[in-house]
Amino acid sequence: MERKLRFLEREIKKDAIPMLDTGENPDAPQPREMIDLEATFEKLENELREVNQNEEMLKKNFSELTELKHILRKTQQFFDEVSSFRLFTSIYSHQSHFSKIAKS
Repeated sequence: MERKLRFLEREIKKDAIPMLDTGENPDAPQPREMIDLEATFEKLENELREVNQNEEMLKKNFSELTELKHILRKTQQFFDEVSSFRLFTSIYSHQSHFSKIAKS
């Protein structure tokens, strides 16, 4: 149970969550209460580990999606430039063609 409590305390401190310290040392709980407390702490530990894993996955997904967004923007920029170049060359070739016809 100490390991679970240390883990929970580390996570609380890591996230800078304020803890109330009354300075009192409560009486030791009865054996039945200890079993309930241990079950509660185990549940909290498991939920917190799951939350931490989900946070890591969300960060990873965010990074990947941000990278893909930049790739899509660069790709769009490339296609816009190619499209502009084709339009320019098409206009230039038509002007050249009409210029030759006008000279004839």
